[in-house]
Amino acid sequence: PLVKWHMSVFQFLSFFFFFLSFLLLSLSVSFFFFFFFFMVILIPINGYLTNVAKKLQIKQMKLKDERVKAMNEILSGIKIIKLYGWEQAFIDKVHSIRDKELAILRKINYFVCILQALWNLAPFLVSFITFAIYVAIDKDNVLTAQKAFVSLSLFNILRFPLTMLPNLVTS
Repeated sequence: PLVKWHMSVFQFLSFFFFFLSFLLLSLSVSFFFFFFFFMVILIPINGYLTNVAKKLQIKQMKLKDERVKAMNEILSGIKIIKLYGWEQAFIDKVHSIRDKELAILRKINYFVCILQALWNLAPFLVSFITFAIYVAIDKDNVLTAQKAFVSLSLFNILRFPLTMLPNLVTS
């Protein structure tokens, strides 16, 4: 059986700030750039692209309804269509609706690909930018293997709660 994972707002915030405090201890001030990059830049971009994809999906569903309606008309009046030789006109009508539907599906898939690319690239970008800023802030900051691996594991642990954040906000 599928188990639905549920997290309350308090659990989310305590989990999130607990690991952010570890990042603060590990990487000092540069972890704020992780927080800034992820919260201020990636989440609004993700939200915008999701809204655009949602609107396109609504258009696609309307076109699908129109196509199904046309097919029902064709099937219910097939004898008359055959009798008068209107097959090509109805075929053209269904094809034009289907072409519009496919164009919107293509746009939806482009947006989904962009969203997936952003979501898969985000952990790398976050860790890269955070480490680069950590090293660039002060000459005494040396990125050792211990700091790098601890920080990377903390970033990976924070990934799941940040994935659940939109579900938590909407529920």
